[in-house]
Amino acid sequence: MPIEKRRDVADREEQGLQPREARVDEARHIEKLGTWLRESEDRYRDLVENTRDWIWAIDVDGRYTYSNHQLEHILGYSVHEFAELPLSQLIHPEDRLEVEARLSSRVAEKRGWEGLVIRFRHKDGSYRYLESNAHPIVDNGGIIRGFRGVDRDITERQKAEDTITEMLERLEALTKAAFDGFAIVADGTYLEVSEHFARNLGYEPEELTGAPVGQTVTPSSLPIIDQNIQKGGNSVYEIMMRRRDGTAFPVEVRATPVTYRGLTARIAAVHDISDRVALAAKLVGIREDERQSIGRDLHDGVGQTLTGVSLGLETLSQKLEREGSIDVQSLRDLTAMVQKTISETRAMARELVPNLGFEGFRGALEVLAAEISEYSKVQIEICSPQEIAFGDDEMVLHLYRLVQEAINNAIRHGSAENIEVRCRHEAATIHVEVLDDGIGIPAQAKRGQGLGLSNMRQRAQMMAGTLHVTTGREGGTCVRCSYPAPTKPER
Repeated sequence: MPIEKRRDVADREEQGLQPREARVDEARHIEKLGTWLRESEDRYRDLVENTRDWIWAIDVDGRYTYSNHQLEHILGYSVHEFAELPLSQLIHPEDRLEVEARLSSRVAEKRGWEGLVIRFRHKDGSYRYLESNAHPIVDNGGIIRGFRGVDRDITERQKAEDTITEMLERLEALTKAAFDGFAIVADGTYLEVSEHFARNLGYEPEELTGAPVGQTVTPSSLPIIDQNIQKGGNSVYEIMMRRRDGTAFPVEVRATPVTYRGLTARIAAVHDISDRVALAAKLVGIREDERQSIGRDLHDGVGQTLTGVSLGLETLSQKLEREGSIDVQSLRDLTAMVQKTISETRAMARELVPNLGFEGFRGALEVLAAEISEYSKVQIEICSPQEIAFGDDEMVLHLYRLVQEAINNAIRHGSAENIEVRCRHEAATIHVEVLDDGIGIPAQAKRGQGLGLSNMRQRAQMMAGTLHVTTGREGGTCVRCSYPAPTKPER
């Protein structure tokens, strides 16, 4: 190579100029970069045009400078039509003031927004709910030029939410107007209660939210609640609720399984049945008065008359015996029949009018058991500690009648051969149980019908207690009455 040419190459290298091969490589690199940019632009254009969301840009005055074609699908306008319309015609009047205020503040703060719900007017005049997200457009000089954003059509979702909200508002209005209280319960805890339910117990709704159910019911009611939960499905039962001041009152509960915030729960409608129980108490009182009236008539009327007849027959038989009459034996047999009738009449009178004041509850039960065992051959055992104070005369009478009915049911309907009456004082509650070895609970009793269960339940309620009828551990039936132990009077 000539010296001049070698010097020219050296000068080029010294000036940073590349040889031909380097320039070719650079050109190829630029070409590849251009191809990548075109492909990226095509992918971006496809993404923008094919997305289900509306992608847009606006200037600082709120005029739309760009919209993708999804605009027509969402709002019915072409891109050109939409760009010509003022903001005042596009946005719901109730939302426009908030949008204008937010746009002004975001321009000043140079920041966008997220999750803003705006009602846009569709071309057909209806409104669509759009959820808007935006970021500011800031030039190299730090001046904000507008916003770019993405809006998603959430109209169907919003309508569903509005429907649910409306339903909840109607339900809330209904629960406030209803006489029944409502509560949602899971795992023995109140998740939510209605205002009527809480205030009927002397609480505010927020005080019972998260509180244990045991705080508002008597201890004897908890086994009844648990039993109905274990059955599953819908259930109807009666328990005693306890107010804040400690007073108890009867309620009817109608419970249904529900799913509440992901939890398996039960919603319960609770109806105060105090008036019904008071009416039942009057009816029970009327029946009790009739019982005692009939019992006194048997004892003082029929019983005394039969006693007189018996004495007359005895005197006559003695006279005939002295005279050696052949009719003496017939007369003695007739006298024996009358005396047996007297014994049965007295037993009926004692059953109708038990002498609880003289014999006490345990004593009256022992007399009842002896008389029943005599004519039925059923063995009845009374297990009652002497120290238990069962309550006043009225309460003891209710308890006696309840046990009496349970024993009669066990014999007549359960075909029992052995019956045990157990009494115990546990904490602040007295439990009286009638257990038998019969055939179990008949179907109608399981449904709470017949067999005097209604009468027994009414008497339990009048004692502020509960009645619990279950199958015994070894078959048969267990009838349990639980009620608050009477408090000792202060001296």
